[in-house]
Amino acid sequence: MRLFFSAQRMALCLIACTLLLYGALASPAPSHQPSAHNNNWAVLVGTSKYWFNYRHNANALSLYRTVKALGIPDDHILLLLPEDTACTPRNPFSGRMFNSPGHETNLYDAESVSGLEVDYRGAEVTVEAFLRLLTNKHHAHTPDSKKLLTDERSNVLVYLSGHGGDGFLKFQDAEVLSAQDVADAVDEMKTQKRFNELFLIVDTCQASSLPASLRAQGVLTLASSAVGENSYSHATDARVGNALVDKLTHHTLEFFARPHAKGRAKGGAAPAEPTVGDYLRSLTRSKLQATPVVRRDLFSRPLDAVPVSDFFGAATRLVHVTAEPLPPAAAPPAAAATPALVPTSAPQPAFASASASAAMSASTSTSRSAVSSEPPELQPSPPASGLVSLLVAVGAVALVLAAVWVDGADSRAGGTLLKPDGYWRDGK
Repeated sequence: MRLFFSAQRMALCLIACTLLLYGALASPAPSHQPSAHNNNWAVLVGTSKYWFNYRHNANALSLYRTVKALGIPDDHILLLLPEDTACTPRNPFSGRMFNSPGHETNLYDAESVSGLEVDYRGAEVTVEAFLRLLTNKHHAHTPDSKKLLTDERSNVLVYLSGHGGDGFLKFQDAEVLSAQDVADAVDEMKTQKRFNELFLIVDTCQASSLPASLRAQGVLTLASSAVGENSYSHATDARVGNALVDKLTHHTLEFFARPHAKGRAKGGAAPAEPTVGDYLRSLTRSKLQATPVVRRDLFSRPLDAVPVSDFFGAATRLVHVTAEPLPPAAAPPAAAATPALVPTSAPQPAFASASASAAMSASTSTSRSAVSSEPPELQPSPPASGLVSLLVAVGAVALVLAAVWVDGADSRAGGTLLKPDGYWRDGK
């Protein structure tokens, strides 16, 4: 085989490749892709009663503490517990529940999470109540504290823990929630514009079968086990006489508890916030002893561009602050009393940057009675790096075209040939 060779062409192609490599390195690293939401909600459900199902209620309480510590207010969290496990006579630690054998955290310690609000308890936790909660089809006189008052700009986290099988989840050993029930309810939520994005986490045996029938767009799901697999508990406490937490929940808590150093925020002030992709990759089969199954075909954003706070934390609005002085405020009337401003002190996640922490502490939680529909203000990315990449790409294309022209000229003038043995000679 004969190969055409041109010294000019090779030089120009080498320069073009160098420019393209420079453009790739000058391009900004993948960053968080903004969502259209401006408020976050969480529905956390333990579906099992009886003392031997201690871990299922502990799972739900553990997620409750986590999302509340990360900034979701209580009026945006719906907690459903079918059993008051902490106060059962069989509990050797009356009024307390734990999720680790060391008893480091009392899940029922109301003071540590600024109050513990259970919205549905005991016999109130049914399949019907759960479906009515999702679709907002409540009985008359249902208080707003028992409603999921979301809109099309709400991101919703739904967490389910209990006993399940192929295509169903048991509620209190008396009835089952089917995969079709879940799909129909989420379809209706989407039709009613009750969420922007929804993240469903199922911690049960054969968990991946429950979201299998979902069809609504904007839904991401995580299951603790595949069809045909069991989901396992993590730790057993001889003093309590029960398993305290399931593996998926334990490793979720572990992920949010450790400091994240995936990258540095601007200025190097604090570790960059991890993404949902980071969270899902942390849940391996070796940790769960089952196959974690993620369904993302209905979810449009790349998982590595979705910060975990889009579902597990507070939604904040970024407000641009300019250097221009504000107009002087009018003096208040002499008789009017000026109320004191009390700064909030909500706990911040370990991965929040300094600027994000300031925005979170300055943001105001949306009230349950009136969810704001005002779109968040998104900070535009600086165009400098994008312009450099564009100019580099244009220059590289121009050089490639020049190389093609030179090659054509060489061919017309009688270029050089590279023979298989490596010797040069004039081509005729």
